[in-house]
Amino acid sequence: MTTTIPEALPRIRAAIDAGILTSGTWGDGDSAVCMMSAAVPQAKCTAECVTAGWPEWLAKLNVTLFDADVGADDEEKARQHFALSVAEAVSKPVDFDKARDLFLIRQLDTGEYSALKTLHSLDGEWSQQIEAVQGVVALLHRRAIGEDVAGEMNAAAYAAARAAARAADTADTADTAARAAARAAARAARAAARAARAAARAADTADTAARAAARAARAAARDDLISALNEAGETT
Repeated sequence: MTTTIPEALPRIRAAIDAGILTSGTWGDGDSAVCMMSAAVPQAKCTAECVTAGWPEWLAKLNVTLFDADVGADDEEKARQHFALSVAEAVSKPVDFDKARDLFLIRQLDTGEYSALKTLHSLDGEWSQQIEAVQGVVALLHRRAIGEDVAGEMNAAAYAAARAAARAADTADTADTAARAAARAAARAARAAARAARAAARAADTADTAARAAARAARAAARDDLISALNEAGETT
């Protein structure tokens, strides 16, 4: 099913032109607004954005990524660009469930700072963690084309959580040189476990991976989200 939110783009443009679009607060609706309270006037929480027609996962993720510092030369302009790009994407019909899966695939596999890219860059033996992440990614690809994989996602979540625990145990016993790699492997596997759990129960928690990311990874996550929204619109 596709959904369109055409009112977001002119509202965000108006907030930028008025000089009231700001980060770190929902604002008062008049002298200051954030991305989501600009898109949904007077909104004070993501629940009110959901009532207005936004998917919960996207409303939460927008708040996380809009407020994030991404290492840009001009953080304000970077935030404005992100808000406008998302609003433009949702002004056209989008399959938001598919967009969520495509975003998670980018975060786990194809994105610049994905879990799999991290795992492949680490010293040490992380085949269990790589296999667990790949299992979740494969299921997300299948779900993105309409397959019901909820039952398999439960098993994939368990496998990824077990892989994360194994990497965490390695970090506890590793020497200093290997500890950072083990912790990074555990984080990558945990990201896959969270994605699989969310997919299994249709939970709207796609913002989890972006929330703890470093600045460069958050910038990449903004691009991943915009690409996912546009792709989910082009293929509907």
